[in-house]
Amino acid sequence: MTDDERAAIKAAYPEFYEHVYQEADDNNIYRQSFNTLAQEECTSEKATAAVRREDRTKGSCASASYAYVGRRAGYDVLDFRGGYSQDLFSDDWVTSIYLAQCVDGEVIAAHNEVKAGEQLLSSMVKGKEYILSIGSHTSVVRLFNGKYQYLELQSKQEKCGWKDFIMGRDISCTLIRRFNCKLYNRYLYNCALLDTEKLSKFDGFKGMLEYINTSQSKKRAGKGGGIK
Repeated sequence: MTDDERAAIKAAYPEFYEHVYQEADDNNIYRQSFNTLAQEECTSEKATAAVRREDRTKGSCASASYAYVGRRAGYDVLDFRGGYSQDLFSDDWVTSIYLAQCVDGEVIAAHNEVKAGEQLLSSMVKGKEYILSIGSHTSVVRLFNGKYQYLELQSKQEKCGWKDFIMGRDISCTLIRRFNCKLYNRYLYNCALLDTEKLSKFDGFKGMLEYINTSQSKKRAGKGGGIK
């Protein structure tokens, strides 16, 4: 992203710029540019294969989900950086407030995260993909063949891919077990659903991916034995 493009983002979305770009710059997170992908490399299957890893390190779910969206949009992005880059983009304030404001994302401030998750999922449109940031987990989600699904990117190779919300008797069980949603919190917590098509068309998101993208020589290992 050029300096002029960054300046345009700063002028149009000052809060997003301050809490993402400026925060990253202030913490010496380097920017790694990327090339575009051929159209045949942008399928869900190939994007999943490129960014999945056996890694439950705190925060890696969010940056992996953003990298998946980037690859689906045609950007040759990898997410194995770790460190403060990972911490920054796992922050629910970045996802549910500043980024969501830029792409008309749906945000619910709730004591009951399970109820909020059910409400957000119910607003999805068939054939589209979304990022759901709720509880302590972020994942790409969709409505497919009448079922809610989430994209597992942090397990063993054979267990990664699209999974139905069927951990237990209903979707609330998956929200509790995989997303670590609570039925009650003392304080309000932000829960967000972002349309990935709108996200991929937002120039600020493309610039944000430069802080996530990782060169082959700087991959880092995470918990579970996978690279990160």
